[in-house]
Amino acid sequence: MSVLYATPERTKDQATGYAQPLYFTVDDLVVTREERARFEREHQLRGPRHLLRRSWSWLSDGANQRTLTLVGGATAAAIAAAWALYSKLLAP
Repeated sequence: MSVLYATPERTKDQATGYAQPLYFTVDDLVVTREERARFEREHQLRGPRHLLRRSWSWLSDGANQRTLTLVGGATAAAIAAAWALYSKLLAP
């Protein structure tokens, strides 16, 4: 297929020819961490890393330890009650 193309050495006025395609691989495309962070902020994207970071910071915050203790205690009590009920009603 004959196409018109332009390069710094050759213009449309000089000739037609076969334009060589450019091939890119994944290794050719590099995005820095700063650029990725800027893009996520600009487009308000929040991925799993953001969710994990926020969850971990909430779990490790000292102000939330009482809430976590209450939730943990309630969960343990519910499991113990369910096990006791299972043991009395359904176990042989």
